[in-house]
Amino acid sequence: MNPSESRVRKVLQENGSLHISISKISSDDQLKDFGINSIRYMSIIIDLQREFGIEYKLEDISIDNFSSINKIVDTLKKYIN
Repeated sequence: MNPSESRVRKVLQENGSLHISISKISSDDQLKDFGINSIRYMSIIIDLQREFGIEYKLEDISIDNFSSINKIVDTLKKYIN
């Protein structure tokens, strides 16, 4: 697990939007299957911006870019490299 993934997992766990422990979610699992809806996605996006000190560009804010932990990490790579 890379440092970005562990931080993403920390943000997701602390956000409180998941119905199960983050440790039971694989990197490719669809987050919507664990209780994440569009409002919760926005809350997660805000928390990720705070955690990583970034501001997502509007074109990067789509549910597809935040549908799994791997997708979140891939989107973050545009901002934290």
